[in-house]
Amino acid sequence: MDELRFLTRSTFGERSEFKGTTKLALLRLIKLTATAHSVRLQPPADVSQDQLFREVEETSSSDSVSTTASAEPETSLQLIIVPRAEDDSIGMTDRSSFLDLFDRFDIDPIVLQQIALTSYGFHHYDEPYRNAYSFYIGTYVYSLAWSYNPTTMRTNAILLLRTTPVLDRGTLVFARLHVTLHKYKAYARTPFFLAFMVYIHLCRMSQEAVFLTVRDLRRIESMTGHGPGLGAQSSESEPSSSSQRRNIHKLSSAAQKVATIRVHLANLLRHDAYLKTMAAYLETPRRSSQWNDLLGHPDLAASCDADFDYLFTLMPAMKKLTSDLETSLIYLQTRAEGQSSVIFSMMTHEDAARNTELAALNTELATAATKDSKAMKSIAMMTMFFLPGTFFASVFSMESLPTAAAEQFWIFWVCAVASTLVVFVVWKYHHKLTKAKLKRKNGEAPQQKQLHYQQPGRACTEDTLTGSLAAELRGLGSV
Repeated sequence: MDELRFLTRSTFGERSEFKGTTKLALLRLIKLTATAHSVRLQPPADVSQDQLFREVEETSSSDSVSTTASAEPETSLQLIIVPRAEDDSIGMTDRSSFLDLFDRFDIDPIVLQQIALTSYGFHHYDEPYRNAYSFYIGTYVYSLAWSYNPTTMRTNAILLLRTTPVLDRGTLVFARLHVTLHKYKAYARTPFFLAFMVYIHLCRMSQEAVFLTVRDLRRIESMTGHGPGLGAQSSESEPSSSSQRRNIHKLSSAAQKVATIRVHLANLLRHDAYLKTMAAYLETPRRSSQWNDLLGHPDLAASCDADFDYLFTLMPAMKKLTSDLETSLIYLQTRAEGQSSVIFSMMTHEDAARNTELAALNTELATAATKDSKAMKSIAMMTMFFLPGTFFASVFSMESLPTAAAEQFWIFWVCAVASTLVVFVVWKYHHKLTKAKLKRKNGEAPQQKQLHYQQPGRACTEDTLTGSLAAELRGLGSV
């Protein structure tokens, strides 16, 4: 095991990331102590990293004194809440500080690899490390590693809390977990107290997540008009006006929401397997007396068994609470997939409608452009018709010309009519040349194709080749 622990430390050193700055969010510390007659749970305290290590050191010193001087034995729980960012970086200054805390809590170093790789699932280690037994539970909201020492009856835990925006910075998850600890603090003497608390919290959280998912799906189904109780709307009943059709941006937002829901459902389905694993572990026969022989204070064994037995009575209710979780999640996945298909179809229909409108608009623009082109052509022809006459009229109106030019007015008509005819002939010839050039450029000019075949001394076209083949066939028929 020592070799494996060395390898896991190496993996943690390579994969784990830390903030690397002293400007960190405050850590939180929860303390719980219980004797055979009383239980005391301190409220969560925000502490800095330096304060945290002083608190841990003081707790270790007080525990060592109480085990020798106190007549009444007690169990204790220390729970450190460390924020974990969206990029999986841990909210402590450096790796050595975290490893120091991890080492003080006597948690098996094998757990370091699961923390570094953000592993999911419930894991327990039956081989003790420094006389303590280690546990790990990884979920999409937090990762929790803890150890229990049956000799000192001390539980030390590190909770890496997800602080992503989608989880409301982890505030709601932490509040629900603290409420669960507070409600069941009277039964904190059992070594499996923290395992029971996590199991109860995850069961309730999964049920609430299913409820919120159903609510989100119903909102999307109301928007699309498809779903259980709504039926499938016919395309004929859809409004034809573009202003009444569903907004493409709303459909896109709904598609993103459905994609998030599908991932969330798959995550919850995975957690259902973890809950079943935890339930099977806690229901193992003689689980309550597993460490009774190792307790440093045998007088506390009866209280430990009593607390375990009470928490064990909650198992059937918790299992029933999540008995239909798997089937419900599969059903909701089917509904989400249906909404994904419906939204895709509606977006395609919306795009087709917009493309139809765009095509109609392009047709109108082309028609208008054609009309404008004809109008411009008419204007150009009228300009070509009157421009030569206007030019010669200006010329003949000059005072510098001799009076004979003004008296012989027929000269104006000869020049104007002749120049007008020349302009129209030149324009027509230029238009014909331009049109022929465009045809040649687009490959529309007629071309005579010829197939050249390599024969000794001659080349033949397609017609001559066809004639020669026919002659050869007739010759073969006569033979």
